[in-house]
Amino acid sequence: MMFLAPDGRVFNAGPNKLTGYIDVVNGGTWTDGPEHQLGAAVPPVGDANRYFHGAHHEGTAVMYEPGKILVIGGSGAGGVTNTVERINLNDATPQFQYDASMAYPRAHVNSTVLPDGSVLVTGGIPNGDKRDIDAILPAEMWTPPASGSGPGSWTTLNPMGEPRLYHSTAVLLPDGRVLSAGGGHGGGYTDHPTAEVFSPPYLFKGPRPEISYAPATTSYGQPFAFNSPTPGQIDAVTWIRLSSVTHSFNMNQRFLRLPITARTGTSVTVTAPASPNDCPPGHYMVFALRNGVPSEARIVSISNNPCAASISLTTSISQYSCGATATADVSGSNLGGSYRWYLNGVHQPAFDGQPSAVAQLTNCASQAAFAVEVIPACGGAPLTASQTVSAGPFGQGGTLCACE
Repeated sequence: MMFLAPDGRVFNAGPNKLTGYIDVVNGGTWTDGPEHQLGAAVPPVGDANRYFHGAHHEGTAVMYEPGKILVIGGSGAGGVTNTVERINLNDATPQFQYDASMAYPRAHVNSTVLPDGSVLVTGGIPNGDKRDIDAILPAEMWTPPASGSGPGSWTTLNPMGEPRLYHSTAVLLPDGRVLSAGGGHGGGYTDHPTAEVFSPPYLFKGPRPEISYAPATTSYGQPFAFNSPTPGQIDAVTWIRLSSVTHSFNMNQRFLRLPITARTGTSVTVTAPASPNDCPPGHYMVFALRNGVPSEARIVSISNNPCAASISLTTSISQYSCGATATADVSGSNLGGSYRWYLNGVHQPAFDGQPSAVAQLTNCASQAAFAVEVIPACGGAPLTASQTVSAGPFGQGGTLCACE
């Protein structure tokens, strides 16, 4: 259970009682970390299994905020456990503490961090019998404390359709659901070459916000904007690294909250994380939330590239007696000047090379679909953005203007 720690070292969070850090600089150096509350005595120095076995064997772990880790379930000398421990690597002297326990003991269990910051736990078995009949089918969800510290709370949710034990996986999908699949294929367990999808409770709490456009790339500490038809209703933005999971541990997922720094009538601006230690380079799913309900995600890549570009398109309307002028403006970072404009799907060379384009709206053509394509200043694949605007009907005193 390895995590990139806030200080740049790699933290071994389990499954054994003794944890440790490896400093990857200058050939790598191991340092003992804090001990778990759960488990037998720490093996003596020189024991080859010092970092490999313990009470959370076949359990799972997740970093639910930068530096904050839950270690969940597993098995050891005392059998399978429902015990949960948490640690905050940001503390001056990090120590494991017990958190609230799950309803069910689980080994061969998966954990998935969700867009609202909660953690979904699926699958597992409460003993070592390897029988499907003993499998834990209900899911459980851990909700972090509102204060940011102290224990969270668990809620038991609907059961899955099939046992998910050894070799099973769980992956967050861009639509906010969780794919649970597989299990078996060795170890004396029954094979389950199937998959099912779980819809978390937030998908039943009301309409979802929408991200209509987000940039493909960003860089550390840089603002970037995404478009939405309801930017004023978005109260939080999170992003989660794409999954890579095996043997009860999703080693790639990473959850962060992005501060909202600005809004327009069509867009929301957030700031990318400043440190690769909190946010390793790679691809992340960006979610906009409204009252805890997530949008479908857009995938954004973050890197150290100082030339990483972002793009946003905003629109405005200036109305006159029998029509209106619609204007689209491009903004972003490292865009260069190679703007290529389209209106209602048709190339508009008169506006190429300019950061703005206009269209006239009338009762006969009351909608304009702007699109722009820009090659970043540092080269690479073109970035695109689009917005559709409409106005009218035009006229006064109950009399509509004629088409103009």
